[in-house]
Amino acid sequence: MKFKSTFFKVLTASIFVLFLTSWSAKMTEINVIEKVKAIEKVNFVNDLSIIPSKKNYTFMVSYVAKKSREIVVEVWKGEDFISAAKKIVKRGDNMTYIDLNMSETLVKGYGYSLKLQIRPIGSSWEQATGRSEFPNVTVR
Repeated sequence: MKFKSTFFKVLTASIFVLFLTSWSAKMTEINVIEKVKAIEKVNFVNDLSIIPSKKNYTFMVSYVAKKSREIVVEVWKGEDFISAAKKIVKRGDNMTYIDLNMSETLVKGYGYSLKLQIRPIGSSWEQATGRSEFPNVTVR
């Protein structure tokens, strides 16, 4: 009889531990899903695989921001930074236009990339909460 009593106690304890483990795993899964939903995003709206050679550009950008942020658009040629512009946006899921005014016209050619960041106002690229890149841009 003592064996059956001990067996049922161990069985009950094991079931309880499994329940807690399962519940804890489910709560972790829910927390991860909530964090994924809270991610900030930034993307170019238009196809920018070919852009004209000029000094000034206006880029349409979509974004998801948990609070007021700045969005930065950068132009790169290979590993060389060319220029950047930024704009402060309000929290939300929205679109905006960012004007980039450069001192010189972009040289026609291949190998450009356009990069976006969404980050806390006044911060640097290191604190970006979302990034996007449009690689292999041709300037004509």
